[in-house]
Amino acid sequence: MKNLIYIVLCLSVILTDSCSHSLKIYSPEEIQTDSTGVRILRKNGKRVNGIVEQQTTNSLNEAIVRHTKFVDGIGVEIRDYIDDECVGHIEYTNNQISGTYYGKYENNSYTMSMKDGMADGPCKLFGPNGKQIYEIIFENGNRVKTYDFDSNGNKIIPVEEKLDLVAYQTGFYEYVNYNYNDILYCPIVIMKFKNISDMPIDNNESVKITAVFVENEEELSSGNTYLIGYSDPPLSPGVSRQCHIMSSVGRTSYYGIYNANISCQLAINGKPFKTIKIANELRPSNRM
Repeated sequence: MKNLIYIVLCLSVILTDSCSHSLKIYSPEEIQTDSTGVRILRKNGKRVNGIVEQQTTNSLNEAIVRHTKFVDGIGVEIRDYIDDECVGHIEYTNNQISGTYYGKYENNSYTMSMKDGMADGPCKLFGPNGKQIYEIIFENGNRVKTYDFDSNGNKIIPVEEKLDLVAYQTGFYEYVNYNYNDILYCPIVIMKFKNISDMPIDNNESVKITAVFVENEEELSSGNTYLIGYSDPPLSPGVSRQCHIMSSVGRTSYYGIYNANISCQLAINGKPFKTIKIANELRPSNRM
């Protein structure tokens, strides 16, 4: 169903259709666009005043009739129909499809933010009881995020979006193996995350941070740590917590850190988060 909603809601396609059946209806073949973006009739060059009707299908192969209403060659409104029932509409802004699209799908309704003919911003799906049940975030027609909602209509925010990386430091940490009297200068990244939500984050929402250390496009090592693990206390709203990850591979010479070209690819709960360049300097502590 979510894939269907996504396809149905992507109206950043055909810009030709509309409403009021009392106006003259034209086919797309009868009009063209002049150099100023105004729709004109092919047969006489006059500006279009009426409706341009186009038929298409949705992902269920149901016929959809799209109407675009033009006044003096300028688009002012779009209405979509299924079996003569209006299932969606939006008004033009400055001759562009921008604003909020209001639609319905089966027993559900939705709103979608559009800009310059493309989905841009939140698309919200509401159930028959009026409570929101799903949300898609678009940027320039591309889907970038999705959210589910609980039975009370509350958005379920992924734990990684409740955290903000407020500070970090990188460098090389002097690791001493006293059993063999060896010293290794290992790349390290030290991070400070803050809970920016209004609720504590407890161990029911574990936060695993993974790091992959890369030098000259070759993986050196990988590691992970838990910012919030099974035995950790909750992270309160507005409170920060530090953690660090150190590479198991490093330089045997202190002077070797200055010609290193190492980066660290970070992920939170398996989702790519950030790539950080490792500073070519000695880090005396694993805390900031």
